[in-house]
Amino acid sequence: MELISTFAALPNHSYVEAIAGGVVHSIAADPAASEVPTDQCPLMYRYSSRMLEIHNLSAAALHLNEPPSTLSADQLQPDADSSLEITIVEPVTINQSTAFLVFARDASAKSATLSLFSPFDQLVYSLDAPVHYRTRCISVSPSRAAGAGSTTEWEYAVVCFGLPGGRALIGNLSIVADRAQISAVEKLSLASHKSDVVCSCLCPLPGSDNCLLAFLGLASGHVAVIEYLSYGENRVRVVTVIPPSSPSLGSPAKVTAKFTHDRQVLLAVAHSTSAPKDASASAKDAAVAVHSLKIDSDSRSLLTVNHTTIGTMPLQFMLRDDFDFSHDFSANFPRRTLSDASFVDLAVFNVYAQGLNRPPTLVVAALANSNVEKPDHTLPNSTSISLHAVFNAWALDHHANKLVSVSCQNSLIPCPVFGMQVSGAVAQVAVVSSRQVILGDAIADGLQSLFDTSDDTVAVVPNISLGIPTTQPLSISDYVDTESSFIYSEALCSALTEQRRCMDGELFIDLLLQMVATPEDRSSCTYPPATPTELLELIDLVGASDLDELKQRCIAYYLLLDLSAADLVSDTGIYAASADDPTALNTIAARYVRENFIPRHFDYLIRGYWLMDHAQTSVSLSYLADPCVIADWAPKILRTAVAAGCYSEASIFLNSATATMPP
Repeated sequence: MELISTFAALPNHSYVEAIAGGVVHSIAADPAASEVPTDQCPLMYRYSSRMLEIHNLSAAALHLNEPPSTLSADQLQPDADSSLEITIVEPVTINQSTAFLVFARDASAKSATLSLFSPFDQLVYSLDAPVHYRTRCISVSPSRAAGAGSTTEWEYAVVCFGLPGGRALIGNLSIVADRAQISAVEKLSLASHKSDVVCSCLCPLPGSDNCLLAFLGLASGHVAVIEYLSYGENRVRVVTVIPPSSPSLGSPAKVTAKFTHDRQVLLAVAHSTSAPKDASASAKDAAVAVHSLKIDSDSRSLLTVNHTTIGTMPLQFMLRDDFDFSHDFSANFPRRTLSDASFVDLAVFNVYAQGLNRPPTLVVAALANSNVEKPDHTLPNSTSISLHAVFNAWALDHHANKLVSVSCQNSLIPCPVFGMQVSGAVAQVAVVSSRQVILGDAIADGLQSLFDTSDDTVAVVPNISLGIPTTQPLSISDYVDTESSFIYSEALCSALTEQRRCMDGELFIDLLLQMVATPEDRSSCTYPPATPTELLELIDLVGASDLDELKQRCIAYYLLLDLSAADLVSDTGIYAASADDPTALNTIAARYVRENFIPRHFDYLIRGYWLMDHAQTSVSLSYLADPCVIADWAPKILRTAVAAGCYSEASIFLNSATATMPP
C-alpha cells in the first residue's frame, strides 16, 4: 500500500481522541460551472466527541494545502448551558452534494440533536425530526429520485435510526431551498426480538423507485430484514429475522448488503469479540458471517426471503517482530485469529481483475482495530499490548459456494483506523487511520494472484474456506492427546461391531467416510482405527479429500467425540447408559465447535450420529429431531429407533423430519 498524505491532529486534540471516521467519494462542484458538478473527490472525515474534521483529498485541494472543514460541538449547542457530545457521524449524498448527519447528545439533560453539516459551504442545518436520546446507530441509503417527470422533481435519502429494545425509526431525508427535513417517519418494533439495534444498512430494491430493504443487526446476533416503502400504505414490514450462523459469534458490529442480481442479496455481518460470561468460558473471536438471500414475492406481492449461510470467517492477524515503517502493511506471515478486536468498517463490492476476460468477482472486506500482544524486546520475557489495524478480504467462489481469502494485512506499529472506502473497477481501497490515508490495489492484486499472477504485497491463500486455511492440516491434536486418549479397545470394537449389525451393517460414521475415499481406497478408510497411527492416518485422509472444509471438520469432530468421552466407556465397551447425554457437558467438544465455527445444526447432526452409533439411541434422537437439523438417511434413523424400542422419540423425529423436508 502507498502512503499518499499525512494530516495534522484535530485542532487542540490528540490523535487518540478521535473516535471514528471514514472516506466518502463526494462530487466536487466547479465554482466556474453554473449547474453541473465536474469531478469526484474523496473526503476524509474524523471526529471526536467535541470536533468533526473533514479533509478534501482531491489533487487540487492537496496541492493548495486546503485547510479542513470543521464543526465543533459548541456550534451545535442549543443554549449556553447545554453540553453536547458528538456521538455518530454519517455521510449522505443528495442533490449531487455530500453532507454529514451529525448526532450529538447531552448526557446531563438526557437529550439529543440531529444536524446536517455541509463541508463545502460550512452550513449547518438543524433537522426537525424525532431524535431518540439513546440512538445506537444511524444508516443512510443512496439518494433516490422522486416526482420524476413533474416540475417538482427532487432527491431524497432514506435514514434509519437503530434504537434499544428491538426498535427503529425509518424516514425520508430531503434538502429543499436550504432547508433539511426528515419526513414520513415510520416506527418499527420487533415483537419477538427485544435486544438493541446496534448496526444497520439500507439497500434499494433493484427496479423499484419506492421499495428498499433495511438490515438491522441486533445485539443478540440476529439480523432483521425489513421491507420499507418510501410512500404509500403499510410502509414498514418485518420480512424475516436471520439467526446467527454459529452460537460462538458475538454481537454484530457492522452489517452490509449488496444485490448481486435483481433478486439475490449477499449479506455480510461482522460479529465483534465479546468477553466471556464466566471464568470457564472463552472470549469470542471476531468473525464475518456471509449469507446469501433470495428475494421473492408471495401472492399478495409481499416480499419473502430465503437465506443460506455461505461461510463464517474469523478475522486473522499476521504477526512478525521486525517492522519497517515504509511497509506499513505486511503479508505472508503466520496467521492467528483475534479475540480482542473491534470492527470499524465492512464492505461488499465487485472487483474486475485487470487483464482477465472474466465477470466481476464479489468481495467481502473487513477493517478492524485489535489489541495485539507482541514481544517487548526492551524487557526480557515480557510482552506489550497495543492497538493495530487489521484488514481482511475474501472473494466469493460461485462454483464451490465458498469464500476464498485474497488479502490479509495488518499494521505492525500501533495504528488505529477509522474507516475505508472502496472505489473503481479494480477496487482501490482507501483506509483512514489516526496518522494518514493509505491507498492500495491489494484486493485486485490478490485476485490476480489466484490466476498465477504473483504479487508480494498481499497474502493469497487460494483454498481458504470458513476460516480454516488449507495450509493448516486437519487435526484434533490441539484438543486431545491421540496417543493417551486412544480408546478403541477390543471390547469397544466388539460393541461397535454389534451396533453395526443392529444398524443394517453400517454405522453413520461408515456412511460419512464413504464420502471421503473412492471405492478403491476404502480399505484404508475404515472405522474404528486399530492403532493411534491409523487414527492419525484416517484424519489425514479426511483432510486430503475433496470434501469442503466444513464436512472435513465435522468428521474430525466425530472422532474427537470418541476420544474426549473416553472416561465414559464401560468395561463392556458400551458408553455408560444414563439419562444424561455423554456429550452435553463435554468442554473439549464445545471448544472444538466454537473455535472451528461449526454451525449449531451440524453440531447437533454429528452428535446425533455419534450417539446413535454408540447405542445411545434415545438421546441421539433429541438432537436429530431438533428443528434446526436436516438429517440425511432419515429412513435408517427411523429403523434404528424402532429396533431400539424408542417409539415416541421416533414419532417426534418423523414429525420434525417431515416439517424440514423441502417442498
